[in-house]
Amino acid sequence: MNRSMIGAAAILSLSGVAFAQSAGDILFVSNNFSRTQGAQPDTIGFIPSAGGAATTLLSEMGTRYRHVNTGPGGGYFFTDATAFPSTPTSGAFFEVNGLFSGFGTRNDIATGGFVNSPTDFTYHSPSASFLLVNNPSGTGVVDNPEDGVSSVTLGGSATQIFQEIGGEAPPRYDAGVDIVPDPARPGSYYVLTLNDGVGPGDSDGA
Repeated sequence: MNRSMIGAAAILSLSGVAFAQSAGDILFVSNNFSRTQGAQPDTIGFIPSAGGAATTLLSEMGTRYRHVNTGPGGGYFFTDATAFPSTPTSGAFFEVNGLFSGFGTRNDIATGGFVNSPTDFTYHSPSASFLLVNNPSGTGVVDNPEDGVSSVTLGGSATQIFQEIGGEAPPRYDAGVDIVPDPARPGSYYVLTLNDGVGPGDSDGA
C-alpha cells in the first residue's frame, strides 16, 4: 500500500491569488490516490459560477480527499481517508483556514484512531461537534474496532458514538460511507453503507 505521512499544515498551491466567492460557485475534492497509488496528488478545486476553468486551491501527495462541507462560522472542512488497518494511520479531519485568500493553510483537527479513514461528515450544532463516518478498509469489526460513526469537536477530541457490529445477518450497518441529517427528525441521521444493508447480498448497499 502506498502511504505517506501528511504535515499538519500545507500552503495553498496558488498562494498570493485571492478568489471572489458568489452563489453558485462549486468547491470540490478530487481523489486520485486510489486510482494512481500516489502517482498524482489529490486536490481541492474551485469552479466559479460565472464560468471558467477549474482552479486548484490545494494539492497534496499521498492523500485521499473524500469530502468537503462547511462548519460553524462558515469555515471549510475536509476529510483525508488514507488509513488501512495493517499500517500506521495518517487519515485526518481538517480545516483549511483562509481557503480563498490565496494564503490558506491546512489545519488538522483530528487524526488517527476514530478518525483514521473518514469518508463523510456533517455538523451537529447542539453538541458543537462533527459526526464523521469512519471506515478503514479491512475484513470486519474484529480488525477495525474504530469502524462506525465518530463525534469530533473543534478542539480535536474524537469519540466513537456508533460502532459497526460484525457477524450479524443483513440488513446491518457495514462499511458506512455517507451521512445526512433526517429532515423530519432532528438529531437522527441516515447513513449509506456499501455492504450488507437492506439487500440480500454482500454487494448490495443500503
